[in-house]
Amino acid sequence: MAEKFYVDHLAVIGVGLIGGSLIRALRRTDCVDRVSGYGRTRASLESALSLGVIDEAANDVAAAVRDADIVVVASRWQRMRTYSPRCVTR
Repeated sequence: MAEKFYVDHLAVIGVGLIGGSLIRALRRTDCVDRVSGYGRTRASLESALSLGVIDEAANDVAAAVRDADIVVVASRWQRMRTYSPRCVTR
């Protein structure tokens, strides 16, 4: 039997419909412990926090991905070029 997929700390860039749905599915199946999120607007982050989708909201991408075990970019592909350099910490 295969081991169950589990993530201690998941970071999601883009906490809207796609990112939020992924997080909720992982939470429903007890596959994730802590989720940090980054969104383009404060309103989307506040909504994700109030709905219990994310545990912590970050003001920038680097803060969201710090110490994450897995990073998911749930955003339009045109934005990925902007986010990826900010995910790398020195």
